[in-house]
Amino acid sequence: MQWFDHSSTAASDDAIMALRMEYPDSAVVDCYWAIVEKQFHDERSVPFSETDRETKALAHRLCVGFESLSKYVETMLEVGLLKKDENGRLYSERAKDAIDKYKAKCETSRQNGKKGGRKPKRKPTEKPTAKPTEKPSRSNRKENNTSMGFDKQNPILDSAAEGAAAVKTAPSSALACPTCGVDMERTNTRVPGTSRHYWRCPLCATEVSE
Repeated sequence: MQWFDHSSTAASDDAIMALRMEYPDSAVVDCYWAIVEKQFHDERSVPFSETDRETKALAHRLCVGFESLSKYVETMLEVGLLKKDENGRLYSERAKDAIDKYKAKCETSRQNGKKGGRKPKRKPTEKPTAKPTEKPSRSNRKENNTSMGFDKQNPILDSAAEGAAAVKTAPSSALACPTCGVDMERTNTRVPGTSRHYWRCPLCATEVSE
């Protein structure tokens, strides 16, 4: 492991305070954290003996002899900061629990990787859209119009339509052209200021008013 959780109140821990009271210098606390950091880094207990290469390297890094280092470790064992396993290696109980959880998490991730990774979360199903209302068929519209009375004839509208058709088809009395005598045609142009229209000869283009 490259890192581990460190409590912000570790300096005031009772066991740490016991170390400081036993050894006024800070070397003993440095020794404790050096052992814990090595345990996290190697993810195993830390070997400790006078002939062990790692123990010699630890003493050299802390600038203390093996005798002083042994006294520090004995005090750590007494106050409960460290323990020894069946092989005489040193370990912190808290560090061991954190390493075990880390390894279990790594194993779970490895097994999930073999299965193709963690299954994605299901997306919420989309809300069904409202079905558009169907337009009524022609037969239905015809029935609706019949039921509402739209199919009945309106006598007023019918008589007005007949009158307009009669006026449109009624022949007008044509005027004779004063120049050539041909029947003239009534135009849509009115005489200014009156309701009378001009008449135009289709042959000689003579125009007269009504």
